[in-house]
Amino acid sequence: MAWHDGVIGVTSIASINGGDISNGTVVAVKGELTGRIGDVHTISSVGGGGFLVFVWSGDSPALGSIIVVRGTVESVLYLKDVTSVQVAWLFK
Repeated sequence: MAWHDGVIGVTSIASINGGDISNGTVVAVKGELTGRIGDVHTISSVGGGGFLVFVWSGDSPALGSIIVVRGTVESVLYLKDVTSVQVAWLFK
């Protein structure tokens, strides 16, 4: 049995954390929503191994949700100009 979330073409959080993606690059990343303080959020690689911080003032999914965030790489730890935060649905 295989699982797929239907999301193709996302950039890995590890690639951003490792400096492999240039600042200013527009990306979509997928991971687990692991933290929220006000509008400041963290998304972590599923299974660990990296995280990113971003600011989002719109509706925020529950902590622990698998999400896709679209924004611009500002540094190895931060996405700016986030345009969407969406829950990734799993299909089997």
